[in-house]
Amino acid sequence: MPNFLYVEDTEGNPILCNLDQIIMVSEIRAGHCLITFAHNILFHVAGDVADTLVTSLMSEARLSDGTTVAEMAERQKQAGNSTPSKVIPFDGSEPQS
Repeated sequence: MPNFLYVEDTEGNPILCNLDQIIMVSEIRAGHCLITFAHNILFHVAGDVADTLVTSLMSEARLSDGTTVAEMAERQKQAGNSTPSKVIPFDGSEPQS
């Protein structure tokens, strides 16, 4: 069965979008995204629906190595909490202590 997203247009009319047919989601920013279904079928989503959709899609998204975006975010968070690595100057010399 297709995976549908229920949204409303600017006049409050219901729209069901088949998420299985999405080719690309771009122009992602707070409260906005652009969904491409085909080269000539573009759908601008705004407001809370855009944020919810992007969050939902990102939870299932994967990097090229198969790592989920959620796993990547957790690794980056943990790396930020770890001891900073030693910084070596561009000229290759050891930093002065």
